Amino acid sequence: MKLIKFLFCICILISGNVLVAATLSVKSVGDAVSYGLKNNPMINVQYQVLQATRNLPEKMGSLSDLKLGLRLNGMPAKDPGYFYDQKRIFLNQSFPFPGELGRKYELGMKSVSVSGLDVLMVKNNVVLSIKSLYYNLVLNKELITITENNAKIIENIINITDIKYRSGKTLQANILKAKVSKGKVEEKILQLTHQKVMLVEELKKWLGVSDTDFLSIDFVYPKFMESTISSANAEIVSDTLMVRKAIAVKDRSDQLVLVEKDRYLPDFSAQVDYWDNSGMDNQYGAQLAMTLPWFNSRNSASVNEADSLSEANRSQVIENQHNMKRILVTLLSDLKTTQKMVRLYEDEILKNAELSLSSFQNAFEVDKASFLDYFESEKTLFSLEMDYAKLVNRTHIIHAKLNSFFEKGVN
Repeated sequence: MKLIKFLFCICILISGNVLVAATLSVKSVGDAVSYGLKNNPMINVQYQVLQATRNLPEKMGSLSDLKLGLRLNGMPAKDPGYFYDQKRIFLNQSFPFPGELGRKYELGMKSVSVSGLDVLMVKNNVVLSIKSLYYNLVLNKELITITENNAKIIENIINITDIKYRSGKTLQANILKAKVSKGKVEEKILQLTHQKVMLVEELKKWLGVSDTDFLSIDFVYPKFMESTISSANAEIVSDTLMVRKAIAVKDRSDQLVLVEKDRYLPDFSAQVDYWDNSGMDNQYGAQLAMTLPWFNSRNSASVNEADSLSEANRSQVIENQHNMKRILVTLLSDLKTTQKMVRLYEDEILKNAELSLSSFQNAFEVDKASFLDYFESEKTLFSLEMDYAKLVNRTHIIHAKLNSFFEKGVN
């Protein structure tokens, strides 16, 4: 009876998992990006950090807490025969030098700007990863198709060679060589099939898809591709998120210098006192106090530290501008070269390779070409088709990389 109950529970759990599992349908790379922007956990974490940072301006630009105090004293009167009690109640409030809170508030706003750029950079990184994985899945599908077609071509070579062998016009070794090649092609298909599984699982991670859910993907490249830029001038370089963040960090450090220099401005405190005396009239009092910051070496050390940090961040802006320009120039050149190579393959190389294979097949059938020439033409076409598919994939990857450096690249 216990065994039956146990099996019944297992069946419920299994059926429950099946019911919980859902299927996410991805029709295009745009679908994948939209879903990832909503569900990727890293983006959600960065948004929470931004939300926390948005509290900094109010926090840094506010006065310190008001102090309320109570003190009880037992004091002897002039007549040593009795004592009277004294209660002291006071309120104390500190005030910085005029303008200090405004500069601290501005420092908080600079931190919000940096955090906002962090969100955009995380989003762009997620989008780039999703696009790269999606495009690699499209490439994987095309490579499998090319390899399967190549297996059919080799099967045709085997059949033609077998017929010629039976008629004594070629060697059995040629048939065996073709069969070995077909086996290697089948091995390649197995490798590509395994690669697809890994790519899908990695894509699910970036999309924020549950491990129990299924992912249905239509493997197609977008019909139109537009790069964010066509050149890498100074204005475009300054518009990249990497440089914008470096400038925002520099601005924050410059503001920190102003805040630290405020250490040399005195702070004030005002206090109101009230004495509740049991043996005499009640008393009132007030006092003003001022700090003397000029004699504290910690203040000069803080200012020097902020100055050095500001100078370092200023140098970092220049370095980021140089690096960003180098990256953009290289990618644009790579894109231009790859696009020319794609057109070269489409207009000449692939057509000539297909004609070469057809010509050698016809010539081999009538004993006007060797098996080696026929076999090598098949290998050449297969290699060129694989290279072409990778070049097309490369153009999409480069477009994604170029767009990922800019704010609108998240679209």
